[in-house]
This record gives sequence, structure tokens and C-alpha cells, in this order.
Amino acid sequence: MAKRRGDPLNDWMTHLPQEFVTCRDLGHSWVPYRAWRDSKEREYVQVLRCSSCRTERHRRIDYRGNRSGNSYEYPDDYTAPAGTGVLSAGGRADLRLLAIQRFIEDSPEGEVVDLKRKRKAG
Repeated sequence: MAKRRGDPLNDWMTHLPQEFVTCRDLGHSWVPYRAWRDSKEREYVQVLRCSSCRTERHRRIDYRGNRSGNSYEYPDDYTAPAGTGVLSAGGRADLRLLAIQRFIEDSPEGEVVDLKRKRKAG
């Protein structure tokens, strides 16, 4: 990953916990968490929670089963600090490199790693 000292977005990214980096790289792993009927809005609300980073997705579904919207609640420090902008294509590339480099650093040196099971391939 290219180190850009003094770049607030890069500084924030390099200090993210691994579970945040993984979710930002590969996407969330959603698990149903809770649900209820909102009679006033005539819809159902289903809360899905990421099993890795604990982000919550509030999925709204009307009484016909059509999606009517989503909203998200992120854990502290998951989102970039105000004023740092959004991840560009280059920033996303840096994030992918960070994710794979951290994974390799956690593996025994010189071993081929099965990325699916994070164990020695054989």
C-alpha cells in the first residue's frame, strides 16, 4: 500500500480495526437481528447486523413485499472523519492492499495460505 503521510483519509484507513477493513474490502456479512411491523408507516422493518463489524442495516419492506428503503447504523470510527472525503478508486485499491497485506502478515512466513479457511493449503 502506498504510504501518503499527512493524507487524513489514508491515516484513518491504516488505523482501522481488521474487521472494518475486511467489511470495507469484501462487503458485510448480514445476519437477521430483529424485526417489527410499523403500522403507522404500513411497512415492516428488518434489522440485519454484520457478524464481523456490527454495522446494522435497517431494511424497510412494504406490506406487498417491496423494498421501500434502507438506513445504516455504523460502529464508532467505521466511517471516515468529517472533511476527509470519500474513498476514490485509488483509495479502494489501497484498502484492498491493506486487507491482503494484513492477512498475510498474520500467516506463518513463507506458507501458502488457503484464503477461505486461513490455514495451510495442502
